[in-house]
Amino acid sequence: MRLTKLVFSLVILVTILLSSPRGQCFDVMDRRISYEDSKYVTLGAGLGFTGFSLQEGISGDKGFGFRVSAGHHFNRYLQAEIVYQFSTFTFRSPDPIAPNSSLHTRAAMNQELLRFILSYPTVLAQPYISLGIGGYDLIGVNGETALSFPIDFEFPISAGIRAYIYKNLTSVDFDFTYHILFGENQPQDTLSLLDLNKISFNTYSFMISFSFHLF
Repeated sequence: MRLTKLVFSLVILVTILLSSPRGQCFDVMDRRISYEDSKYVTLGAGLGFTGFSLQEGISGDKGFGFRVSAGHHFNRYLQAEIVYQFSTFTFRSPDPIAPNSSLHTRAAMNQELLRFILSYPTVLAQPYISLGIGGYDLIGVNGETALSFPIDFEFPISAGIRAYIYKNLTSVDFDFTYHILFGENQPQDTLSLLDLNKISFNTYSFMISFSFHLF
């Protein structure tokens, strides 16, 4: 959680600095770097990492993440976006044969999201927040773990900063997303086999993405 707090602190610090009068003056002086007109399609791709939080029953490690997105600006402030995110990581879980010991295995996660982004476009580095809904599933889970994570729902909550490299054409995003997951618990017979009362966890991700605002 120290890393999560550090990311939030950096986002808040940069937002305060670039929302100052000096930051606003820079935005007025350099009109090439801003956002003015609605664009029909926004396409993006990014890299980063994924981690686990509020874990019970398993212990997940941070892993590599990749994201692609497609969106539409309704106006300067509001954007809708469809996101696909792929993450790979390792995690520890009780050994079904010897529950007092643990297995260290690798898996991957698919996440498909629809989110709405509300931004503040009057400064150079534009802070934004987003809410959405989506689904996730874990693939490649080692059969020795006796665990299964089929498709279920999630609610992603994000905060970030977007800076336009060139007006109305390209931008870079620094995005922190907290994924509230549902359905990660296991059937009672699996929990009994693993000598657990419950399996529960959420995930978070930090991504750096480049976007192209087209048409």
